[in-house]
Amino acid sequence: MTKNRRMKAQSLVFEQVMLFVIGISILIICFAIFATYQDYFLSVSVNDQLEEVRNLIVFNILKLSEKEDEVESSITLPISKNVGSEAYKVELSENGLNVTSLVSGVSKFSNVYGLNESFEFSGRAVSTSGRIIIYKTGKRIRLI
Repeated sequence: MTKNRRMKAQSLVFEQVMLFVIGISILIICFAIFATYQDYFLSVSVNDQLEEVRNLIVFNILKLSEKEDEVESSITLPISKNVGSEAYKVELSENGLNVTSLVSGVSKFSNVYGLNESFEFSGRAVSTSGRIIIYKTGKRIRLI
């Protein structure tokens, strides 16, 4: 009978260890699933917010381009300092406007509806200042 009691005690300990291992496994799997979902939704929000910033800047560049060439004008745009908890940079070049996240490298581009053929574009800014200034002088549009 002593041997039978020892076997019962061993099976009880084994059951408890297995229950603990299964519980830890479920916890790790849940953590991995939620981390994956968080990364996915963060990347979606970064894409959407970068696109919104790009559209805002393009709209204001178009607005400035409609003003007469002799008139010097500027627009100061308040922008968010971060998109999806990431800082970003805005570059205006001969090709068009590019908004790029500094952490993940996600980028959104616009050719500014072909205005680069009739205007000279230049300038760059980083979002940490919380604003962007767009200057128009003659046929030059500059971003600061």
